[in-house]
Amino acid sequence: MLDELGEPLVGPGQPARPENVFSLRSGAVIVLQTMLTRPGIHKAAMYEPPLSLTRAAATEVMTRFDHETVQGKVASALTTAMK
Repeated sequence: MLDELGEPLVGPGQPARPENVFSLRSGAVIVLQTMLTRPGIHKAAMYEPPLSLTRAAATEVMTRFDHETVQGKVASALTTAMK
């Protein structure tokens, strides 16, 4: 995992600089940005990056999410966010 400065967060027994990373959702966007500025990552597997093909599609999802959140429909809002 990478912290907000792009430095690897490692635990005991892990390499100081990961060469291969796996990320999902918003972490995929962080890894993409990090790969542009840090040469240490050689391979990345990214699952479900939250990217939309059009601005209209992204706006529709965010509007629906905001509406469900305001109405207190937590389960619906989570489902919308995970699509």
